Amino acid sequence: MTLLLSVFVITPMFCYELTKFTIQISMIKSPEAAIAPSYLIGFGLIIGIPICSTIGFINLVSWSFSLIYLGVTFIMWILVWSFSLLLTKEKIILSNL
Repeated sequence: MTLLLSVFVITPMFCYELTKFTIQISMIKSPEAAIAPSYLIGFGLIIGIPICSTIGFINLVSWSFSLIYLGVTFIMWILVWSFSLLLTKEKIILSNL
């Protein structure tokens, strides 16, 4: 049950927030500046979770993993919300040029 919750609910929420975070950084700074954080976070998850699961550091079907994953997703949501305060109409309009 917890693995299904993580896969079908928490992971899409996290990826959605990561996408919004990348778009916001590209509007605030530049597209080049937005690539590095999203690449590092995504690559870290793609490599880190299978390795930690293989060596027994984390258990993917435990409630503790799901709660930690949900907490990280919530922190990402707060980060996206705080970065949205930095966006102004001018930055959004100028990012389209």
